[in-house]
Parts: sequence; structure tokens; C-alpha cells
Amino acid sequence: MSCHIDSDSVTGQASGAGDDRVPLGEGNLDRAVGDSNAPSVVSGRGGDDVLDLGAYGGLFAIGDHGTFAVGATATGAGDDKIIGGTAGERFLVGDSLADNATAAGDDEIRGRGGDDTLFGDNVNVSATAPVGTAGGDDRLRGGTGNDTLRAGPADDFLDGGPQNDHCDGEAGTDSAVRCETVVNVP
Repeated sequence: MSCHIDSDSVTGQASGAGDDRVPLGEGNLDRAVGDSNAPSVVSGRGGDDVLDLGAYGGLFAIGDHGTFAVGATATGAGDDKIIGGTAGERFLVGDSLADNATAAGDDEIRGRGGDDTLFGDNVNVSATAPVGTAGGDDRLRGGTGNDTLRAGPADDFLDGGPQNDHCDGEAGTDSAVRCETVVNVP
């Protein structure tokens, strides 16, 4: 199932058991709230978005652009709020999933439950490494579960939450609490 939505508010339940994508519109203040059978991919498109994955979560939540194309460039970024599902997500990305990115917003990302990987800023298409030098001042909170938090450029706050968490400040002057493993935080 594939779904394209150009509205300022999306609330409800995704249907079907397939690989779903729910991209929000180009404007500011988009909101998506999931429940039950959440989509596999939820992404904003450069505005200030709120992505709440509800009870079950999904595979990816991307605050701005999810290109999924090798070599693609993402432009534009909003100040996004991403709230993971209680079951855990594979990746929560504050800004863009692209091989090249030119902007980043100040994002708040919360993992809620399960084992999550949170990226504060832009990450490559394979979701293995940050890309570009653009970075926002982000707040990453792992929630319950064994989480991995990667802040990116700029000055970020990382809170691993309970259990066994790995926090990497990467570049910038970052601070970290409740992280069992801490890297690149002064």
C-alpha cells in the first residue's frame, strides 16, 4: 500500500499489512498521528512537522525528506517533533534521509518504547552514517529499550533513558544523560 497525503493534519489508522509510505505536504505545521497498523515510512517534507507513530510505530520516521534514492539531494528542513511508537522503530531521523543534504532543523525526537535508532540530523540513504555539515540543535530521548542516539552537527541534548543506551554526540558541543556508552560528548 502506498499513500500520499497533502494536508495539514493526518490522524487515524493506516490500513493493510503492506509497506506503507505517508509523506506530509510541503507546508508548515503538518501533523500525522498513527495507531494500530502503522505505516512503514512516515515523513514530512521540509516544514515544521509533528510525527507521532502511536501504539505500534513503524520502520522509519523522517522529519523532512525521505528520498530513498542513492545520490539524491534533499533541500529544506523544518523544526520537527517525532514521537516513536511503543513497540520500537528501526530509525527515527530528525531531518532528511538522502545522500546529500543542505539544511537541518532544530528537532525533538523521542523513541518511546522498544529498541530505537535516533538520528538528530541528516543521514545517508542506507541509514548508516550522517551526511553533510548542516545541523540543528536537537533533543534526542531514547525512551525505554536499548537505544542508539546519534546527534549530528550542532549543539544537541541526548537522553538515553532507562536500559542500555549508546549516545554519540558526533560534532558540536553536546550534553548527554542516562547513556551507558557515551562518545563525542565533552
